Amino acid sequence: MPYELHVKQLINTSPTKAWDFLCDVHNLAVLTPKFLHFKTQYKSHEKVKQGVVFVHKIKPFSIIGLTWTSYITEFEQGRSFSDIQLDGPYKTWVHQHNIEEYTEDACFMVDKVLFSLKFGPLNPLVYTLIVKPSILKAFEFRRQKIESLFNSASDFQKNYTLHLKKIK
Repeated sequence: MPYELHVKQLINTSPTKAWDFLCDVHNLAVLTPKFLHFKTQYKSHEKVKQGVVFVHKIKPFSIIGLTWTSYITEFEQGRSFSDIQLDGPYKTWVHQHNIEEYTEDACFMVDKVLFSLKFGPLNPLVYTLIVKPSILKAFEFRRQKIESLFNSASDFQKNYTLHLKKIK
């Protein structure tokens, strides 16, 4: 069964600065919690753009080292890009990253992820015990990091939504 994650965060920076931050592959490590032991092993380009391949190593909870290969499938300068997992821990993973202008000096950073697991009849158990808590923890870390990097006004924190659900 596929799942959908939707995250929307208002940030106190211009859409251009948010976009530049999002498209710098080095910032992926900044936005990834330590428990994943994230390392980029290969990148076919320094910046995110259509056709770029990234290979990352993750070691969730210091248990098993996994390779995650992603490919940028769509790219609209200043607005959005999408990546898919070519190889990694999920059966499918499609992640769309968007920057939506709010004002001249603020924007929404939006993530939409569609994913499915590859454990057959164990999917519900693996989702409940491992995947859901890990994704929620990772995106909470990301929210806090973005908050600390870009937001000076505490009222921006309340302009955050996260929805994670099964798709029927």
